[in-house]
Amino acid sequence: MHATTVDISRSGLQLEFDLASGLAVFPKGRITPGDPLRLNLQLPMSEPSFVDVQCQIIYANRVAGEEFRMGLRYTGFAGDGYQSLETYIAECLQ
Repeated sequence: MHATTVDISRSGLQLEFDLASGLAVFPKGRITPGDPLRLNLQLPMSEPSFVDVQCQIIYANRVAGEEFRMGLRYTGFAGDGYQSLETYIAECLQ
């Protein structure tokens, strides 16, 4: 699924995606709060980093036409993924 991160924090993130991208991951068109979702995030840091993260869907809403937003809470990270997220957030705050 190709999505754009709209908001990111130490506890979760909000993604924006179009209908086609959503249907690629959720073929029945149903996104249910509480369901798990695994992501591979690309963090655009001074040295780009990919983070494999397990999330829980908190909400999904249509914002306009075929644009949707989904709120996710992190439930687990592979390897040093959380440290990479911390580093990325620290770089953004400088």
